[in-house]
Amino acid sequence: MIGLEKLVELRGPSSRRASPYENILRGVRCLLIIASLEMATPSIFSRQVWRDQPRATCPEEKHPNRYIFDLLANCAVIACERNIAMSRRPQVEKDSQLDHNETIHRAIDLLTKLTAWRTRWDQENRNLYLGVSASCAESGLPQNNGSLIPKILHFESVPVATITTFMLYNAALIHVLKILASFRSPKSDSIDPLATMLDISPAQITMSTLQATTAKSSDYTAAMHSTAMEIRPCVPSHFSKREHLSSEALTIGQLAVKLAWETLGRRTSTEGRWLDGVLRTAGGQIVARGMWTD
Repeated sequence: MIGLEKLVELRGPSSRRASPYENILRGVRCLLIIASLEMATPSIFSRQVWRDQPRATCPEEKHPNRYIFDLLANCAVIACERNIAMSRRPQVEKDSQLDHNETIHRAIDLLTKLTAWRTRWDQENRNLYLGVSASCAESGLPQNNGSLIPKILHFESVPVATITTFMLYNAALIHVLKILASFRSPKSDSIDPLATMLDISPAQITMSTLQATTAKSSDYTAAMHSTAMEIRPCVPSHFSKREHLSSEALTIGQLAVKLAWETLGRRTSTEGRWLDGVLRTAGGQIVARGMWTD
């Protein structure tokens, strides 16, 4: 991926104006940003000049994922800053703490932007999906410590692009929450500085636990679990239409499913085993073998 990014960089952002390359480079953008997240290194798409160019050639409404990809590119930058701040902490405590706090603020800014995006999405799509409750016998899903795993959400007449965008949003949220979780000690019982910065109470936590307001890293883990549970019901609807999916949509689906599966505990949890079973029942056509391993 590093070599591919260098080739794209040599062409320069102006090359994105050429329509024959637009779709290819948009797909490359997706891959490079995901790779930068895995490596915790900034990509060229974290630079403003590379972000501005697509907007000059293509209306925003045609590519609603662009905004979330911009946030993901920022997330890779913050992950890199987090690693640097933590590596410096033992040697340069004072400067490291300043870096530490600045990185937390930047992560919270991403969390705030994702929360605002979700609010708008819910307003625009509140009638697009329907949750159906059912007993274990009706749904075919097992109980986990007495709690019912919800039946699959049935997305009725929803464009596959909408489902893909929703999965991308939740994948981005998991990445941000992972960064915030890394700043907290699992054994910490003190007041969380993040709660003070966000200035909200635990009672205000909504749907995917979008606002991480408590002290323990386990709370951020719980928020990631809740977010992964929103990805899980999208899988059947999204990949049942895989013949009509673009390469970018397939890549987004793979990213979201991989994150959800890992967050849900892979095969160690009921939810993870259910997701594993759904994908394997599909005959291995959904997720590339290299992304679906222990």
